[in-house]
Amino acid sequence: MTEAMCEKSPCFLVKPAPYEEVEQFCGGVAAVKYKGKWGYVDKLGNIASPAIDDRLTNLKTEQSKKDHTQLSYDKLESFDGGYAEACVDGKWGLIDKKGQNTIPFAYEGIIQHKETVAFKLSALWGIMNIKGSVLVPPRYDRVFIYNANRIMVHRRGRKGIVTADGREVIPIKYDYLGNFEEGIELAGAGICGKHGYIDRSGKVVIPFIYDEVSDFSDIGRAGVRLCGKYGVIDDEGNVIIPLEYDDVYYYNRSDAYGLMWARIGRDLILLDENGKSLLPAMNIHKFRPFCEGMSWVCFGDAELWGAVGRRQSVIRYEV
Repeated sequence: MTEAMCEKSPCFLVKPAPYEEVEQFCGGVAAVKYKGKWGYVDKLGNIASPAIDDRLTNLKTEQSKKDHTQLSYDKLESFDGGYAEACVDGKWGLIDKKGQNTIPFAYEGIIQHKETVAFKLSALWGIMNIKGSVLVPPRYDRVFIYNANRIMVHRRGRKGIVTADGREVIPIKYDYLGNFEEGIELAGAGICGKHGYIDRSGKVVIPFIYDEVSDFSDIGRAGVRLCGKYGVIDDEGNVIIPLEYDDVYYYNRSDAYGLMWARIGRDLILLDENGKSLLPAMNIHKFRPFCEGMSWVCFGDAELWGAVGRRQSVIRYEV
């Protein structure tokens, strides 16, 4: 029996149990698998629904597919803005919710986001609009659509950002380029093994001095690595958590509430957003990212899963 830290510290809220699989918390509950069956537990470990389902499925998405399309596709993706990517005989196109083919099944790949569509032809990607009019002929190795004005492209091993008509917003010159998440003004970038951060216009804001960088969270923090050690900086480049850990698992999600795991040797230490240690070092076998302020952790060969989060009291847990 081990006692959690003092009052107002994180502690084990869900008592470790031999769950076979666990999912992240969503809406205050998490799916768990026990003796081959799935159910839900809340943040205190109480059973929120009996473990009766053989598997987890996205019923809403599946029902949407069955209601609005015929079962005649080799592959079918989820609907986005009334359209979905579909595959017939190895060729991809676009359909609407009535099953009408709006972009023909003629492509090696299709990626659609709202009014912008990337298509693959002869092993290269181009860009068209939702009506099928080609805006940029195939010339990219890979394409990731954020919106019509920000499309990440790869070409000959380099990365950059273009608009839907192919105009370069950030030159296609980086070995590494992170994501410009909604509301985040900086993205990691790298050239010749050195990494820093640029803004949405491509201006360097934090110098390229790091060996590795991660995306910024919406609270203005990001994990970085230098000379084999990890820490966390803010969006002005100030070091918030010293670069002294063997790894830092920093999550750029607001619902992580700033909590993160840091590794020293084989042990994990729980840190808050300012680098304060909240629990003593623990030899944790497996762990999951923080979501809604909770992280699943697994101890040893017994596969005992428990969840860590914030609570305003002392509780006890068994390991």
